[in-house]
Amino acid sequence: MVYTLDSRNITAINYLTRIRAMKGARSRRAVCPIERQVASVMIPQIQFRDATLGSALDYLKKAVARESGNKVAVNFVVKLPAEQVATQTVTLSLSKVPFTEAVKYLASVANLDVEYQKYAIVLKPKADGTASATTTTGAPAATTPTGTNALPGAQ
Repeated sequence: MVYTLDSRNITAINYLTRIRAMKGARSRRAVCPIERQVASVMIPQIQFRDATLGSALDYLKKAVARESGNKVAVNFVVKLPAEQVATQTVTLSLSKVPFTEAVKYLASVANLDVEYQKYAIVLKPKADGTASATTTTGAPAATTPTGTNALPGAQ
């Protein structure tokens, strides 16, 4: 559109080029080496029924080592109180899923955020502090603020 309005406006064209470059950089998220390694590991079966968060993480740690032939090892850093890790229960049932997706689902069930760092997978409370479901695409579930109507103009 800038080109059609004024093809000689160098300032506008430069800004447009910068915006396109920033947009492209945001869409290409940098992937940590550990995330790349564990993404290829398929976990055949995960069955947690009222398992503690700590035991679920231990299982995933052993499963990634077992399924990779002990070639890949992961470290979890859990930024939660030890009591919560020992008492919070999760229920999850998955089949033939990549390790990274298993971690995302577990974090979603436990209301945690996942961050892959150079040497560890960090699990921490959700940044917004609300309990929201997360789909496989990472889209949060729709929420309605307290005391307001969901639709504009609704009474």
